[in-house]
This record gives sequence, C-alpha cells and structure tokens, in this order.
Amino acid sequence: GYRLVLAPDCWTWHPAPATLSDLLRKQYLYGVGHAQEVELDPQRAIGLQRHPLLYLLARTAYLFPNLVLAYSYADPHPRIGFWPLRALASYASAVGYVVERRRTPAAGSGR
Repeated sequence: GYRLVLAPDCWTWHPAPATLSDLLRKQYLYGVGHAQEVELDPQRAIGLQRHPLLYLLARTAYLFPNLVLAYSYADPHPRIGFWPLRALASYASAVGYVVERRRTPAAGSGR
C-alpha cells in the first residue's frame, strides 16, 4: 500500500559527477536507459533515433558544431557559446543509446 504523490513545480538538486569519466559514464547510462525505453515503446524514438547507426553518424557529425551551438528539446532556441562538456556528455548519451539499441532486439520481436 504505497501512495504516489505528484508535486508540481518541485525542484531537486544532486551534486554533479566529480570527474569527467563519471560524467561521461552517467550520460552514457542515460542513453542506455533511453534505448530501453524505446525498446518498450518504439514511438519514444525521435527522428533518426529510429535508425541507430544513422543517428550515431549524425551525432558524430554534430559533435564539433555542438561545442559552440547548444540546442535542447526543452529549450528549442539554439545558443552560441563554448560548451565542451555539454558536447561530450551529449555524445556519450548518443553512444549509450546506439550501443544498447544494437545490443537488444527490436520491440515486439518476442524477447
């Protein structure tokens, strides 16, 4: 008997990873989690995410522009700046997503 309570407009804080490798591992695992989510519900894949190898190719091509041009689905207005950690973390998420999608069978395949 647990009860789920939703708290609108609630914020949480957690410390950032202490090292670059910890940050990249965390983002990689976010990508793995997203791939598992897509495996259960393929409609969660956005654009090229439906084609993992093409998605990785596109994300690889976008890695260097992403150093100076930030974009987020949450804030769809590109911003100019210098964000090397954001670029690497975003790429690590993409790699985790693609590795997990290649590792697991497609949804509905009887797994």
